[in-house]
Amino acid sequence: MLQIPIITNFQDPNNPTLDDFLEKTTEDSGLLFVLGNITVGESSGVRSLTALDTRLEGGGIREDKIEEVKNNYPEYMSFFNSGSWDGTSFPGNLTSLIKVPIKGTLEEYEGKVSIKQVKDIVGNHMALGAYPIVKAYGPEIKFDSENSVEASRVDSTHSDVKINWKAVGNTTYNVFYRKTTDNAWSAGPSITPTPLSNRVQSMSAVIDNLTGGANYYFTVIGQQDINETAMDLFTQHVSSTSTSLKTKEDFPDSLNVIEAKVLIL
Repeated sequence: MLQIPIITNFQDPNNPTLDDFLEKTTEDSGLLFVLGNITVGESSGVRSLTALDTRLEGGGIREDKIEEVKNNYPEYMSFFNSGSWDGTSFPGNLTSLIKVPIKGTLEEYEGKVSIKQVKDIVGNHMALGAYPIVKAYGPEIKFDSENSVEASRVDSTHSDVKINWKAVGNTTYNVFYRKTTDNAWSAGPSITPTPLSNRVQSMSAVIDNLTGGANYYFTVIGQQDINETAMDLFTQHVSSTSTSLKTKEDFPDSLNVIEAKVLIL
């Protein structure tokens, strides 16, 4: 049985907001806040879970679930290694994935809590030996699978390149590119959907005059206003040893990057 404390004195007791909980609980103790809604019920399959344990009582692992877990929850394989199977970390080893919005939740991003607080609080309420993986999320993009990069010839040595992606049309998206042999990103066009919409839509931008025959990295990052300053934010995992958010210059695995060779057509 779950016992849930009732917190009163909200502006609207019948419709409390996240800000009501944050203001009330952080002022009182500094320890309690609301991460989100939790629904408890029978699971219909691995896709409906955010906490998995593929181990068998007495030892071993459910081999019939390994590929399913890897395909749907690849972060379990990459970020939890306190248990091993045949010498490698195995997925679903009692790990919980915690998703936290960057804007409005985290300190320095108009929020009131730190990643360390999130991990500590969640860890206190998990079973012994379970490990919380924290994913901080911002605007997300997905490159078109078939025509993410299209080149059109400018002259004998240069081409213009069109980048195609899909994303929710509620913010500005900035395009960046660099040669694979370079370390610094160059800024490409910025695209703001008109009108703004909360629906997923196709977007594109053209980068002029790239060197033909060269290999390039391309990325698109959503922009959000934080304390009246436009910032590039993207979804990423936050480790236990380094809880600061990474930037595109860090080139983390979570940065959505596509590599392509610019051909002279």
